[in-house]
Amino acid sequence: GLAPAALERLERLLGGGLDGDQRVAARVECGACWLRIGDASRAVLELETARGEASSPDEVARIADLVAQARCRQGRYEEALRVVDEALAGCSDAHLRASLDEAAGVALGYLGRFEAAAARLDAAARVPARPLPPRHQVRATSARALVAFQAGQPREAARLYAEALDIAERHGLGDQLASAALNLAAAQHQRGAWAEARAAYERGLRLAVALGQPTTEAHGRLNLAHLYVGVGAPARASAL
Repeated sequence: GLAPAALERLERLLGGGLDGDQRVAARVECGACWLRIGDASRAVLELETARGEASSPDEVARIADLVAQARCRQGRYEEALRVVDEALAGCSDAHLRASLDEAAGVALGYLGRFEAAAARLDAAARVPARPLPPRHQVRATSARALVAFQAGQPREAARLYAEALDIAERHGLGDQLASAALNLAAAQHQRGAWAEARAAYERGLRLAVALGQPTTEAHGRLNLAHLYVGVGAPARASAL
């Protein structure tokens, strides 16, 4: 939840003349911070620069995973798939390949190719003895939830998004909490659970404001306004 402060420190380091692998690592962290804040365009600028400077195929794959996430945030799903497939061609690490398959699954889901999306997510899940840190658990669970949501399965999506939110809460992943709550809200909204959706939207908005995530906050306000209009409370929607 301290992405803005981390960015300041990283940009000072980059301005100080880091070389080689250290410079690449700092740029990757900058890109990841911009993603957490919600600025996908700034994330892409940093990450694509780092990708061009990376020296090993596996490092390129790690960066490509983040680039694909940013491209999906921009709505450039075909570009996300292209980046993933290029990285897979040179990547030998099974766990990195699984992460790339997850990114591809998300992009395919947005493109409406639900069977292909499920196949990529299933391939990622089959990697044996795959160590998943909590942050990645949230991402993997959210990816499955997103595909379920896009396929018109809001009850399953809500179940998975609730699981992702629980993981983020238990492990104190502040920067993931707002988006996890808003994702759960959207799934509850889609299945007509108005009270649960409103509570989750309001929680997500409070977190987005507290964590300095303006893009996430704007999306949350828009979706909550749609909910208020849908339940016949346009005045409350206008107040947002």
